[in-house]
Amino acid sequence: MKSFVTAVILIFVTALPVKSQSGVSIRGTIGATRAFLDEPFSTAAGGAVLIPIGRRTAIGPEFLFSRVSGFQDRSVLGTGVFYLTENNRITPYLTGSIGMLRDRDTHINFTSREWSGGGGAGLRIATRSGLFAAPEIRLGSHAFPMVAVHLGYSFGRTN
Repeated sequence: MKSFVTAVILIFVTALPVKSQSGVSIRGTIGATRAFLDEPFSTAAGGAVLIPIGRRTAIGPEFLFSRVSGFQDRSVLGTGVFYLTENNRITPYLTGSIGMLRDRDTHINFTSREWSGGGGAGLRIATRSGLFAAPEIRLGSHAFPMVAVHLGYSFGRTN
């Protein structure tokens, strides 16, 4: 437990605010995912708001939706992003999410709710106008894998 607390403190100490990460980002998501290994790929879509909490860290709510052959998944997630570099046009990052998933089987009219989580990596490609594209891959619960592109805008971001 002490090492976990120490790691959290170090993340926040090394993530002091600077102007390049000072803006809130909004993003839309489009991609493909497999809910389970034996299921076909389905379309995934959604959106997120990421609020910087430091120089290279941002957190916020994310909503994802997917549908394939009679199944509908809706997720409400808390998502975190850690940028591996700062102030670059192309910025690699790590991401993680945890939250609730609502899975509905329309064939038998059954709905379940469960915890969902996952992690992955991506590249954020920014323009000077604040627009960005971010291809990403995630693995985890209900993401075997999820491959997506986020398109968004950062308010107050300089790169």
